[in-house]
Amino acid sequence: NVHPSLLPDFAGGMDLQVHAAVLAAGRAESGCTVHLVTDEVDGGAVVAQRVCRVEPGDTPQRLKDRVQPLEGLALIDAVRRFAAGTAGERFAPRFHDDGALDEESPPLAAPPETAALTYRAAGVDVDKGNALVERIKPLAAATAIPGVEG
Repeated sequence: NVHPSLLPDFAGGMDLQVHAAVLAAGRAESGCTVHLVTDEVDGGAVVAQRVCRVEPGDTPQRLKDRVQPLEGLALIDAVRRFAAGTAGERFAPRFHDDGALDEESPPLAAPPETAALTYRAAGVDVDKGNALVERIKPLAAATAIPGVEG
């Protein structure tokens, strides 16, 4: 899951609510977190985080506009950690918006030399996933909104 704050701070919030809470708390930094999903909302192990500064005069929307592009980069960081076998620690490395590793971050482990990341090795059954998509399609079509493509 991708969350628009530096968890564990502001867990449970969503979208602009999170950014407003960051500003109300007077934080100097914000960012996003990729974490594992558990029964506890936003409580799973942190896999990757990206950090940006909170600027003077920020509004929730302006902060969101800076944090949101970091989410894709954090997701790529997370995929790399899974491929390297280093995902799942509670506190993962943090990267700044310029891509630099945060100095207070835990060290990155070297990727394994022969690790092959496949769907099957990750426990993913592609056929079952495709079957689920086919079962969901009629439900999605039933919720179509007039004037909205898709």
